[in-house]
Order: sequence, then structure tokens, then C-alpha cells
Amino acid sequence: MEALKGVRILDMTHVQAGPTCSQLLAWMGADVIKFENPQGDATRGQLRDVPSADSLYSPCSTATSARSR
Repeated sequence: MEALKGVRILDMTHVQAGPTCSQLLAWMGADVIKFENPQGDATRGQLRDVPSADSLYSPCSTATSARSR
């Protein structure tokens, strides 16, 4: 989907809803640039105590055509 081709998004969100929205915008063709603090997003470390779970982020986020910087 290329509906947002040519649109640049500066993503300074954190936790779940903001990054999910930015991911959707990237799937629609936007160029999303994500800024995080040096420690990374707080939810990246959650669910580490749950067997076979990496974090609250979906593994499909790394399997998209979205570009990351």
C-alpha cells in the first residue's frame, strides 16, 4: 500500500499504542523515523519472564518492508 508514499513521520512515541500506529503508517508507505531514549522503549523488556515471548512488540514488525534508521 502506497497511500502515504512521500510522507515523513518523526515518531517520538513510546509504549504500545504509539509505535503500533507508526508501524501502520509505515505499512501505508510513510517514511517513519523513530526516536528512542538510549535505553530503548520500556515495553521491549516486558514479558521476559514468559516462556517463548520476546516482548510486547509483535515479531512481524521486523518482517515488514518498513525502513528503520
